Order: sequence, then structure tokens, then C-alpha cells
Amino acid sequence: MGKERKRAKIDEIMKHLFTVSKETLVAMLNSLFDEAFKADDVEIIQTNSEFDDSGFKIIQGDIFFRIGGKIAGKPCHFHVEFQTRRDRLIGIRVFEYDFKKAGENERLEGGNGDDGEIVLHMPKSMVIHVEPHEKIPKDHYSVKIIYAGKDNREASIDYIVPVMRYWEYDAKRLVNERLYPLLPLQVFLLRSELAKVSRRKNPQGKRETIAKAREMAERIVRLAHSLGDDGKITDEDIEKITSSIGELFKHLNEKYNADIKLNEEVSDMIKTLYDERIFVKGKVEGSINGRKEERIEIAKEMLVDGEPMEKIVKYSKLTVEEIEELKKKI
Repeated sequence: MGKERKRAKIDEIMKHLFTVSKETLVAMLNSLFDEAFKADDVEIIQTNSEFDDSGFKIIQGDIFFRIGGKIAGKPCHFHVEFQTRRDRLIGIRVFEYDFKKAGENERLEGGNGDDGEIVLHMPKSMVIHVEPHEKIPKDHYSVKIIYAGKDNREASIDYIVPVMRYWEYDAKRLVNERLYPLLPLQVFLLRSELAKVSRRKNPQGKRETIAKAREMAERIVRLAHSLGDDGKITDEDIEKITSSIGELFKHLNEKYNADIKLNEEVSDMIKTLYDERIFVKGKVEGSINGRKEERIEIAKEMLVDGEPMEKIVKYSKLTVEEIEELKKKI
């Protein structure tokens, strides 16, 4: 049960990363699946990921999305699976999830062809492998499905599932490709190193590795704040990304009995940096508002004195439209 709870915790954290703002989520899906959706034109909904396997058991994929709105054709469906370890049969499992989802979509949305045939729209899927393994394919998994075709002749199709090898991405590449919600997983990349020093009963190595994880956590938190300051992610996105960093660090620390005291330190670091950002942001916005109020007063005085528009714009730094509005009030 302990391993199942820990696995469930990781799944929970990873799914939380996909609850960011629509703009950030659409940007990430565009990058992952080579799409060009515009956030203003689409509706995006996280859909059911649990399916009955007809054997009184439930099978569960990770994350499914439905994208509709101002796009041509039927709604688009996407499926993301996270893997922290190699699974030789992951291609089969993804096909099984996708087949179940396609059947569900057909029942909910319809999809019969003109001649009454059943049409199944399979989701576009991707497996994100977080940690390295020599047998994880570079580009995709391929599942060859052989069946009896027309005139009972053997036929086959290849079901392709693209792969993202996350460990090959550093923070800079994630930012460049607008995969902002995946930044917290940089902390998780130190799991294998922690596992290694734990097996070797190397307490010094364990302390050094968890210290590296703590430094990584702080770098990613600061980077998230910087992305927020640049308007690339929202304040809500920052909260979700930084809280996920804290949870991932805590998971690693407790799993390998490294230095439990650091849990509180990392939590305090995240809160302190957040509070500092809010304080600085408040001061800057207050300063800007204050300066604008001063500029408005200058413009009012110049309007009363009958100064020309060009001169008022020059000295008040207000727009012509703003000055015209003031003129009406005066």
C-alpha cells in the first residue's frame, strides 16, 4: 500500500501541473502535439480518464483533454501519459486507453459514417518519460495490430505513440518551447541519484544530493516568478507551479529519508519568494499609479491654462484620448 500511495502522490502532482490557465495549457499542448490553437478561439476541458475493462475492473489513463470551439471539424482529443519508470508494454496500454476513449467519444458525440459504419476518433497521444532508460525509444512507440482484412486476407496497421524524453530537457529548453508547467519535474530528475546513494548507504552523498534538489527547487521558483513578471504565465500558474515544486521536493526527501528539516525550509523559501514578489509588484504598481495621478494633475492645469494638445501630451505623458476625456470632465 505504501508504494501505491507514493505512486498516487506523484500522479496527483503531475496532473495538478495540467490545471494551469487556459492560455498556458493551450501553449503547452500546441508545443507537445505540434498544433496551432489560439486560446481565444478554443474551449478546453479535461475529460474522463477511467474506463471499465469489462472485467469488473477499472483501468485509468493519466490525462485526457477535449478541445472544441472555433476550430474546423470534430472536437479534438488529446491524451498524455507520464512515466517515471520504463514500462515495456506502455504502447499497448496507451492504445487500450485510446480505444476506450474513442468508444466513449462515439457514444457521447456520435460518429457513424454515411453507410452506418462506426467511426472511432482516437485521441492524439504522447508518453512523457521523466527519467532516462536505454530502452526508451527516441521518437515513438509503435504497436503493430494484425487483423483479418477484406476477403479474409491478413492486414495490419501501426499505432504510433510519440515519446517525449523529458530528461533531455533543461529549464531553458522548456521555457523556449513554452512547456512552463513541466518545469517542476526538473527537481524530480534527481530521484535516480538519490536512489543510488541510498542503496550505497552513503549519508554524505544523500545530503549533498538533496541539497542540490533544494537549489534546483529555488532556481525553478525564481524562474516561475520571472515568467510571471514577463507576462508569460499568470499569478495562478505561478502558484500551481511553485506548490508542485514544494510537493515534489517533499516527496523525494521523505522517500529517501534525506533531511526532513529541509521540507520546512523549502516551504518557507517558496512562501518568502512569493511574498517578496507580491510586495515588490505592489510597490511598482503603486508607484506607477501615483505617477499617473501626478501626470493627470499636470494635464488638468495645462488644460485650464489653455495650453495646446501637443504640449500637454509632451509634458503629461498621457495619450490624446486620455486628455480628451479629462477635457470633457473639466
